[in-house]
Amino acid sequence: MVVGQFSQEVDVLVIGGGPAGYTAAFRAAELGKNVAIVDPHESLGGRCLHQACIPSKGAHYGQDVEEVSRLQDSLKKGLEQKCTSLGIDRLIGNAHFESTKKVQITGVHVSIVKFRKAIIATGTSPRETICEHCIQVEDIYQENPPAGKLLIIGGTAEGVEAANFLKNEDVTLCTQGQLLPAFDKRIVKLLERSLKKSVTIVEELPELHEFDQVILATERSAQLSELQLENADVTFDGDGIEINDACQTSQSRIFAVGDCTNSCADAAVAIAQGTIAAEAACGLDSVLDAQFVPIVCWGAPEIAQCGEFNEHVVGIRWGQSGLALLRGMQQGTTFLSYCPDSGLVLGVGYVGDDAVELISEGVLALEMGATLYDLAQVIRPHPTRCELLGVAAREALKQIS
Repeated sequence: MVVGQFSQEVDVLVIGGGPAGYTAAFRAAELGKNVAIVDPHESLGGRCLHQACIPSKGAHYGQDVEEVSRLQDSLKKGLEQKCTSLGIDRLIGNAHFESTKKVQITGVHVSIVKFRKAIIATGTSPRETICEHCIQVEDIYQENPPAGKLLIIGGTAEGVEAANFLKNEDVTLCTQGQLLPAFDKRIVKLLERSLKKSVTIVEELPELHEFDQVILATERSAQLSELQLENADVTFDGDGIEINDACQTSQSRIFAVGDCTNSCADAAVAIAQGTIAAEAACGLDSVLDAQFVPIVCWGAPEIAQCGEFNEHVVGIRWGQSGLALLRGMQQGTTFLSYCPDSGLVLGVGYVGDDAVELISEGVLALEMGATLYDLAQVIRPHPTRCELLGVAAREALKQIS
């Protein structure tokens, strides 16, 4: 029911309450701007908090639905408290542009918001339904997960994580091509070897009617249809909104961040973009300067990678780590790719428990332009798995000496 119509003016309007959106809103408010954030849901956090990242990682680490729900409530409360402390106006509804300076928000109330700057952070849309008995991959982490003969469509990280979660059922994973194509094949091979013990992996789509449930885990597309971007002179295509290094769109007063853009579809990048866009919208000289972005998958085992991999790769099994042996993690592997001429580190990868946490040292090394000598000389705590990156560097130095 629509009750009345209200009008207000803000310095910065953020459209979308996921990690990219609320990060942008918080930063703009910290810089002293009058900020409003609009989202159709009563709680901030977006798909990441409510359906995807938090529920799937909770399942990966063995937490039940009730435990995850309590965590979500705590995180939602924290986000709302920060909005209140920063004086951010929360608007619940769907926004669309009426001009380059004005949006209409439709919810319980119809609001007109005039803005000096706007930041779009609407994320992605659900995948297109292909049969009557299919669901989105995010839905499997709710109560009563699917059972029986299951088909997961998508060789993405989400598809692999879903296959691992449902491994006690009769699961077929259809990759529709290469499994996890962004990763180096040597890393994927170790994951695939483990996954095949409990899951059937196929490349071509089987007959859908043969399965009790079809789970869609392909890449999602940018959620833009309701925004009426043409009214704001914002350029976009099938890949999303076009932005520059400052997250600015073709309309100078409007910015865009996260999965609704044509940049990297990655939560960590989206959060970084939220800060960049807010600072740029507030007049600061701020641009995204992230040459190396890690890619990760919470599979069994976990895998993580950053940088490029060539034919010069050293792999060190975790059986060389006393702590890994004590913790039963000896099946893991640390990978290091390098240039034999310059000794420059080109890529770092991990396969095994906590790989997603371990990759951070590799990201920093690549950003700092580290050489094999640099990694070999760093003193790390003992006995740990992180020591093996130094072992890999020393082994690589032997090969080029």
